[in-house]
Amino acid sequence: MKTLKLIICIMLLTATFACKTNDKNGKTVNEINKSYIDKLISEHFVTDTVPGFALLAMKNGEVIYEKTMGLTNIKTKDKFTPNSCVRLASITKHMTALSVLILAERKLIDLDTSLTVYFDEFPPLYDSITPRMLIYHTSGILDYQSQSHNFPPDKLERLFSGEEQLSEKDIVNLVAQTDSTYFNPGTEFRYSNTGYILLAEIVKRISGKSFPEFMKQNIYEPLEMDSTFVYTLDANIPNRAVGHSKNEKGWVITDQNYSSGLMGDGGVYSTLNDLKKWYLFLTKSKQLFINNETFVTYLSEGFWGNGSKLILPKPENLDTTDTKPLLLPYSYGYGLEFANYNNKQFIFHGGASIGFRNMMLFYPEEEIFVVLLTNRNEMPRLIDSLFGHFLK
Repeated sequence: MKTLKLIICIMLLTATFACKTNDKNGKTVNEINKSYIDKLISEHFVTDTVPGFALLAMKNGEVIYEKTMGLTNIKTKDKFTPNSCVRLASITKHMTALSVLILAERKLIDLDTSLTVYFDEFPPLYDSITPRMLIYHTSGILDYQSQSHNFPPDKLERLFSGEEQLSEKDIVNLVAQTDSTYFNPGTEFRYSNTGYILLAEIVKRISGKSFPEFMKQNIYEPLEMDSTFVYTLDANIPNRAVGHSKNEKGWVITDQNYSSGLMGDGGVYSTLNDLKKWYLFLTKSKQLFINNETFVTYLSEGFWGNGSKLILPKPENLDTTDTKPLLLPYSYGYGLEFANYNNKQFIFHGGASIGFRNMMLFYPEEEIFVVLLTNRNEMPRLIDSLFGHFLK
């Protein structure tokens, strides 16, 4: 009888959704269908000789799926591995938000005081804007991309020729020259890279350390994330994946542009192996020197000035007749978006930069963490199917 039961269980493990097993902590784990995931990937990454990807899925403290494929550099032909260091782009934002929360816990930053406390060069227009509004994207500050006309022609020429990159100082100067906002601060939501660049600058000014140095000493070193870096122009990033774009002739390297050197909104590089350690932090298996109240705040939805939940407007012309998109946020928090799937609330954030497309998802209740990093300018059309499979 025992033998029969064992045979039945082995048969079920090969079925679509498999049977349940227990991990080393005694928690029940739903086995994933690895052949299904492999098939999804093979439909979108048909060859190993082009820019590739790194995929990691963890649950209840265990790696349940991990795969790398393709090249980190089409010139050197280096292969993707779990130690390949990839630009996270806007996935950086929730790490930037954490650095601000660390200083807030130490009473060095007040999230609800005026920006002019931290930027005395800003005009009175910014008296009503706070760091919290920058975090939630409710400040209304104009995007720096739309303010390029304020640069001298010779600087614009250097920027667009690749001779020079924008700096945080450039962005601060642009903001200081601006005499309007998109809306009254704190009344609407509009995604803003400018806001997160200003947050990194606040961290620098208040801590007295460069932003890369603060992140390294206060976040990455405590978590032993030795292969995670904030990009700087002189950075030496081991095992670095470079960005690529596809044109009519094939793949070409497109690794940097005029905004690639900016910090806070993007620019962190990391690896699958280091993101396994980040998972330990998100699940409180290994927590930073922040208290539990700060940690709970970090993974919480945002709110308006009156205390009501920050609810995002629904995208226009969204057709959900057949199926609701998986990554459809209803709220925003500390560099993280909130969504629901099969009555499960999860958090996620994407990252897009020249030559890179990434996605990260975390479902706290079941400690599910999924991250897909690519060094190509197109996100494969498998995100809903792939990420949704891990949430079943």
